[in-house]
Amino acid sequence: MKLHYNNVKHKPKITIEKTYMNTQTTTLLNKIRQTLETNPSNITFGKINSAAYKIDNNIIAPEYSEFLRVSNGIRCGITELFSAEYIKKNQYTAEHIDGGKELWFCIGQVLYQPLLINLQNHNVYLFYNSYFYDDRTENSYRNLGKFDDFLTDFIFGKRYSELIPDIKIEYDKWYIFLKEIHLI
Repeated sequence: MKLHYNNVKHKPKITIEKTYMNTQTTTLLNKIRQTLETNPSNITFGKINSAAYKIDNNIIAPEYSEFLRVSNGIRCGITELFSAEYIKKNQYTAEHIDGGKELWFCIGQVLYQPLLINLQNHNVYLFYNSYFYDDRTENSYRNLGKFDDFLTDFIFGKRYSELIPDIKIEYDKWYIFLKEIHLI
């Protein structure tokens, strides 16, 4: 939570701005970025961009706007979170999900399967391709939790392996990297 004090002569007015990324997640993201940058060959499996310089104020998922202020998109193994420049172009996916753009905001993909934030409960969901072929049951999508937890658990943590279908995890270069830096 961030506090803002407005400069008023008589009574200080305090406004509270809700934050979605805690400082530990921001610190972790920055440390991983620095570690990736130490070896040029790391770009083959992971890249965490610097903060976005220009963020569209019309991005309707506040947790994602906050993320873009720390990193302008990432590619970590099989997961991609879109940059500020690319995010608006990828909202067509939300149109095809029950509730449409009023309820969903597409933030990235896992092996070309869309990741969306639900704008009511602010959880991240992974939609499997079967959802778009008339299998709109609970088996066709997965709730991955709040955005902050999604980053720490599924991109930078032990649960990353749960995203990998039918691939031997020990061959995934991002997974190996996470093990080498002792995150899993």
